[in-house]
Amino acid sequence: MLERHLSNLLSGIASGVGIGFVRAITARPWVAFNWAIGLFVFVTIGTWKICRRRMRSEHQCIQVLVDSVPRVRRKRPEELNKDPLYHM
Repeated sequence: MLERHLSNLLSGIASGVGIGFVRAITARPWVAFNWAIGLFVFVTIGTWKICRRRMRSEHQCIQVLVDSVPRVRRKRPEELNKDPLYHM
């Protein structure tokens, strides 16, 4: 999960730096700085939201699979500790 969040942050940094350089060529430094920070925040939050939506979807799929397994076949955590195959 950390890799996903790191990817979101790096996307924001790269886009902020990129637009900052482009705007620095065409505008004053403070304008370029504002554009860089604004795009960094926008891209980071946007990619984070997409990542969270994808994680939520994966979690729901896993929950459906877990719920589809009959309760008889599921083992409790204390039963898993006694199972010799679990510790292999």
